[in-house]
Amino acid sequence: MRRESPDHTLQATALVNEAYIRLANQPFGQWNSRGHFYCAVARAMQRILVDHARRNKAMKRGGDKLEVALDDFLAYSLNGIDLLALNEALDALTIGR
Repeated sequence: MRRESPDHTLQATALVNEAYIRLANQPFGQWNSRGHFYCAVARAMQRILVDHARRNKAMKRGGDKLEVALDDFLAYSLNGIDLLALNEALDALTIGR
């Protein structure tokens, strides 16, 4: 967390808590040594930080938007529009260049 930006939305205590919850669900005594345990904790924290970054990036890129099929969008938005007249107008514009 030391290398993260100061305005990071995930606090150190929340990170440790989430790592504990993830590791507590695993069978006890699974680690061979203290170093093995610390490695497992570090990997859990890394996964949590990466998942958090992916969620934030997805939200910045419109992850909270509703996904609509193109056919549904066209059926709704083109209701009442003469597609042949629209096509002729577009052709006239491309020829006019």
